[in-house]
Formats: sequence, structure tokens, C-alpha cells
Amino acid sequence: MDAQDDALLREVKHLVQRAQVGQAAEVLRTAEARLRELGAGTHEGGPAAMHFPRVVALIEDDVIAALAAAEDMLRAAERDNALGWRACALAVRGELKLLRGDQDQARYDVEAVLVDLAAAEAALELSTDVGYVASTAHVAIANGYVPLRLYELAVPHYEAAYQISLAESGPEDAGPSMWLLNLATLHLLWCLELYRVGLDAEAEEHSACAHGHAAAGAERLSGAALLPAVAAWREPCLLFEAAARADGADPGGAVDDIERLLPGVRELGDAHEHVLAVPFLAVALLREGRHEESLAVIEEALAQVPAKDRASPTYLSLAHTYSLLLARTSKASEAALEYGNALAAESWRQRQRTLVSARTMRAFAQLQAEHEQVTRDADTDALTGVANRRAFDRHLEGMAGAEEPGGQVGVLFIDLDDFKGVNDTLGHAAGDAMLQGVAQAIAANSRENDLVARVGGDEFAVLLPGAATDDAERAARRILAAVRDAPQQLPTVSIGGASGLAREVRAIVVRADDAMYVAKRAGRNQHHVA
Repeated sequence: MDAQDDALLREVKHLVQRAQVGQAAEVLRTAEARLRELGAGTHEGGPAAMHFPRVVALIEDDVIAALAAAEDMLRAAERDNALGWRACALAVRGELKLLRGDQDQARYDVEAVLVDLAAAEAALELSTDVGYVASTAHVAIANGYVPLRLYELAVPHYEAAYQISLAESGPEDAGPSMWLLNLATLHLLWCLELYRVGLDAEAEEHSACAHGHAAAGAERLSGAALLPAVAAWREPCLLFEAAARADGADPGGAVDDIERLLPGVRELGDAHEHVLAVPFLAVALLREGRHEESLAVIEEALAQVPAKDRASPTYLSLAHTYSLLLARTSKASEAALEYGNALAAESWRQRQRTLVSARTMRAFAQLQAEHEQVTRDADTDALTGVANRRAFDRHLEGMAGAEEPGGQVGVLFIDLDDFKGVNDTLGHAAGDAMLQGVAQAIAANSRENDLVARVGGDEFAVLLPGAATDDAERAARRILAAVRDAPQQLPTVSIGGASGLAREVRAIVVRADDAMYVAKRAGRNQHHVA
């Protein structure tokens, strides 16, 4: 990663953190301004990384707008062949489809969500991204699987995010403890669901996993010199560690700790899923012989769950625990519990079927991604990442040989000025870096459906579908300025352009090449469109 990419990534991380602490509106304005700055005047352009804070800023208030922003991010990632950000965009899009389905049942489409998550995993598997990009993609994928109760598929991604965070964080950072808390939360949810279907031994295994993760998270945050915002994560870790002890040898100790910690964690907000501790508190109270108190804490928690969350695994666990408690005193409640158990069993079977479907989709997506990567590599210039001469020629053949050729096309030829002198004086490594910089400038200032290709040693071409002469003129002017004004020092370029009917694309290529030499002879560092 070069210094420019590193600076962009730091900026993205900062914006995301601000969006997550209540500054979403300001972050949205900043991200869109930066995207316009980096993407030829439109927020649909720009690098995929800068699209991510825009998506995060929109998620809480406008799912539909966030979904459209995720589509923009995905297009940017595909344009830049940024596999890590592509994985993140696909996973976020899947999660947003679930949220849209929660708001509009007619749009609820689990299969479409699973397709996105499987494609995200396949992209991440092929990605060479590390650090923040990889961690963000892992978490986005896990966050998509958890609402579907596909805990087995989510766990490896939270664990990967934890390992990345552990490698990059100091002892004063909350990051690793946050992921340990996520893992503890997931295992407690899994534990409660297993209890609902009578798989008690498996439930206890996940309770033990939750205990280990939560205790480790709290231990990491036990230092006295931690900032308050970091130390605040210790209380939820301790709460879930206590919840995981509810079915252990000391239910009374678990009750004392949960009751002591729950009010403070509740004040931190729903991000910590504090209500998840309540079923465990009720069970511990019941084991202590405090039946009326166990009923009271469940009833209070049920009353506080918003209507929109009453299909969540946490709410269902509360309701199931409440039914268990009522069944101890009433035959009618016992019958209701039996009915609820039957529904829980069917829900579990449906979960298992979804899990099989998800695993099948993952295997298919992996094969498809590997095939696409092989094809992409064959059509990609290894140095610059844009298309190569092979891909350019194939597109020309496709246009010229179409059964129903029509429409217009523009072509630009772009040649670096005095590039041989750069190689001779600065060396080939410097020359390679400049070729990469020029390619990035051209790609960043081209449209989504334009084809940017390196067609010679220091020569690039751009196919502009649908472009008339004026469009080719504007594109040439934009690219010329982008190369000239690039932050890194790049050689100037001469650009030639032409346009016409797509069926005459071969002749247009010749005219664009001739126009480039006109720009060269006129003094270089300029453009000429025939």
C-alpha cells in the first residue's frame, strides 16, 4: 500500500468511527464531497473505500438510500478490481436487503441475501487485502449471517476480525475486546436457541464459549490507564461473562453480577444487546428459588422490546423463557409452551435447511469467482490493473462484428510524453510507478462502462460507448487535467480522440491514433479530437 492509499484508508476509518458515534449527517456530507473530488465531479465515482463511510452514514435513517449507496460502492469496487471492498459491499448489500425485508415483507428475499453473502466470501477469499479492509469485510459478512441465525458461518469471520484487530492493536485499544464481545453475544444467542429445541448439552458448550470470550474481553480492558470510551466496553464483557455462568454451579453469584451490571450496560445503548442477559438472569433466579422475581424481570424485558424487534432471536428467547416459567404454575401455560416448542423445532429445521442452501451457494460462488478471476487475469495488464491489449482488441471485434451494429462510440489514445527519458534517468521502477499513476488517473476519470486499456508500453486507450465528439472532447480534457494535477509527479500525456458509428470502430481507432500524433506535434501535454 502506498502513502496515498494509506492516507485514504486512515481518512475512511476516521469517518466511519464518526458515523458510528452520532455524526452521520456530517459524515455523509464529507464523504460525498470527497467522492466528487476524487471521482470526476460525481459521488457515484471515486474509490470504493470512500463509498463505505457514505453507506454507514445512511444505514440508520434510510435503508433504501443506504442500499443504493452500497450499489455505488460495489460498482466502484468492481471498476477498481478492489476485491476486499467488493466483499464488503456485497455483504453490506445483503444485510441491507434483510433490513428492507423487515420493513416490507413483500421484499423479503433470503435467497438473494445468501447469494450476496456467498459472493462476498468468495471475493474475500481471492483478495490480498489485509488489515482494516479485510477486517471490515469479515465483520460485514458475519453481520449478514447472524440475523439469519447461521451462526456456524458467522463465527469464522468474527474470529478473523479479532485476530486482525489483535495483530494491529495495542493493549490500550478496545478493538480486540469488541470482537470478543461479538463472539460472546453470538454464542449466547446460539445457546438460547439450542435450549429452545431441547439440545441442552450443545447449548452448554456454547455457553462455555461465550464465557471464555467475554472473560478474555474483560481481562484485556482491566488496565487502569484506559480512556473512558475504551474502558466502557469492559462492563458489557463482564455482563455476558456473568450471563454465561447462569447455568453453572453458582447461580446466586451470577444473579448478583447481572443485577449489578445490567443497569449500567443498559445506559450504553442497544449496541451491546444488554437484553440478551435477561433470560439468563431469569434462569439463575429460578434456580435460586426466586420464581416470582424471575417472572418479573422477563415481563419487564418483554414490555421494553420494540415491536420491530419481536421476531428477533433475543425476543423469542425471552418469550420462550417466559413460557417455561409460566408452565410451572399453569396447565394452560404448559399447553402453550408445547405449542411454542413445536414452532421452535420447525424454525430450527428451517434454519438447518437455510444453512445447507448457504453452504451450497458458498461452494458455487467460490468456483465462479475463481473462474472469473482467471478470465480477468487473462484480460488485465499485470502492472497497471487496467485491461490489456487482448481485452481491447476483443471489445473492438465485438463492436465491429455485432449482428445489429448501431449507436456511437468514442475512442481516446493516450501516450506518455518523453517516457523513455524517465526510464533512462530514473530507472524502470520509477517508470513502472508512473505508468501505474497514469492508469489510475485515467480510470478514476472514466465512466463506469468505459474500457480503459494499456495497449502498448507507454500507451493507453479508452473506449467510450455512446460518446459523441463533444463527449470524447470532455473526457480527453478531464483525463489530461487529472494526469497533470496528480498528487504524485507524473509525465504529461498527449491525447488523441475520435468518435463515430460503432460499426466503424476500427476506422475510429485509426483516426484517434492519428489525432494523438497531432497533439504530439503541436507541443505535447495537450489533446486533439478529430
